[in-house]
Amino acid sequence: MKNLSNIFSAFSYVFALVLCLSLASCAGEGPNVPVSSVYLDYDALRLYVGETAILKAMVSPYNADNQNVSWSSENPDIASVTDGVVSALAEGQTTIVVVTEDGGKKATCNLTVKADPNDIVDEELLASDAYDLSSEGTANCYVVTNPGVYKFKAVRGNEETLLEEMDGCAVLWESFGTSVAPSPGDLIRQVGFENGYVLFKTIDVFKKGNAVIAAMDADGNLLWSWHIWITDAPKGQVYFNDAGVMMDRNLGALSATPGNVGAFGLMYQWGRKDPFLGSSSIAVSVKAKSSVAFPPAVSSDDTVGTIEYTISHPTTFITGHSGWDWYWYSEGSDTRWTTSESPKSLYDPCPAGWRVPDGGYEGFWVKAAAGHDGFYVASDESLKGTNLSGWFGEDETIWYPKAGLLDHATAEVVTVGLYGAFWAAGVSSIVSHCLFIEYDDIIEPVSTIGRAYGCNVRCVQE
Repeated sequence: MKNLSNIFSAFSYVFALVLCLSLASCAGEGPNVPVSSVYLDYDALRLYVGETAILKAMVSPYNADNQNVSWSSENPDIASVTDGVVSALAEGQTTIVVVTEDGGKKATCNLTVKADPNDIVDEELLASDAYDLSSEGTANCYVVTNPGVYKFKAVRGNEETLLEEMDGCAVLWESFGTSVAPSPGDLIRQVGFENGYVLFKTIDVFKKGNAVIAAMDADGNLLWSWHIWITDAPKGQVYFNDAGVMMDRNLGALSATPGNVGAFGLMYQWGRKDPFLGSSSIAVSVKAKSSVAFPPAVSSDDTVGTIEYTISHPTTFITGHSGWDWYWYSEGSDTRWTTSESPKSLYDPCPAGWRVPDGGYEGFWVKAAAGHDGFYVASDESLKGTNLSGWFGEDETIWYPKAGLLDHATAEVVTVGLYGAFWAAGVSSIVSHCLFIEYDDIIEPVSTIGRAYGCNVRCVQE
């Protein structure tokens, strides 16, 4: 995976850094870093009586000296909160409040508590009442930033031709990206289809997460599937040297906050449109939970190592063969994801208007880094990631988490907190390009890895 020539320079840099820190400590303590703001990982939650949830307060800046906060519930008869653990006590609504000890900065989460999940009554979904997510372009992923009723054209990826064989649709899985498995319907309450559109309704109270909706024919065969990304609106960050605009978070991430596991996002095998779950922890390699169990991984062969198989089995991880690729055939395999020299691939996992970035020596990250193909940036050991502000762009935080990988041979999440790998379009021999962050904090904008691995995707604006 490595392509390095500056290891000695990196060690020299570390030695100099340690020396400087030592001298600084001898000279006395640095200035106090005050708290500027605080916010919660959820703006709103829905719980049933007897359920609990964990809210995480994130103090900014992350290196503020006093990180202490206090918690309260505006209506403690409805719900109580202790150190971020919320307990639903009775039906009704309340607001969970967190306040910083330094500066009195405040953040809130609106909580709705329901008495019985069976109290929710399904309503008829109508295309005329739904917001069209595909009005500005079709894709394999749609971003939802508010609760409501939505629709999108029932087409494959960025095509325009409707799936004529479609006879029904269903939610395949839902996930909060945490160790807590949602129940079916905790993110998407209803699905349906009408006049060439897939329809779905979220729960009434906004809750972040990811889901996949599939279209089936009359015999129950899966025709296509789409990723529904429920999060606050991802922002674009301008990178240096006219490289372009890249999202402030990984594809599927529920946060862009350093140290938040929600910033990890989802994992993809190279050239596949459908996501897999990553880690539910920033410190250890333990896979996040979903509403259903994913099927066991299968070994690539001439039957399962095909595009057709991935379309009909979007939740099945295909382990690599001798070439570290899930795809069994070599012919045509290099265009599963395309570079900017070609139209966006049918299998590109990014939302409309975005695509997988170019890789290699002429790629996006190398251009942003003024031609550097390897450099050292100290990571934050407690937050498990690297802030590449100053190298890639002017934003105060350009956060790349060390989310690890999905192993090509086992499909298990590995090396969380040690490595970060971000897919690019473009290939080199039998492997594909990526941005790789090493355990020793070497940043490699020109790296490669086997295509059967599961890695993060950071989308770039078209």
